[in-house]
Amino acid sequence: MNTGAAGGHFVRNPDGSAFVGKVWPGPSVFPDFTQQSTRQWWGTLYNTFASDGLTGFWNDMNEPRSSTPPTRPSPTMPSTLLTSPASSVGRQPS
Repeated sequence: MNTGAAGGHFVRNPDGSAFVGKVWPGPSVFPDFTQQSTRQWWGTLYNTFASDGLTGFWNDMNEPRSSTPPTRPSPTMPSTLLTSPASSVGRQPS
């Protein structure tokens, strides 16, 4: 988490702190994949596995699901969380 926190790669609360959700393994933060820099950073986390010859990955904790109030009864993240603007997703830089 240190490189992710340092790079600002996690979904944030309105006060700017990282949102910490409760999932089955315990408290967790969630990468903000709406940021291109986060997608690039996430990819680097697999470099060692790929260089060792691993050709496939299964990321079982890939959904933004949380059991933290006030998300109950809905298991998704609160709508007040901050991500980068959705309009930037998939756009190429000018």
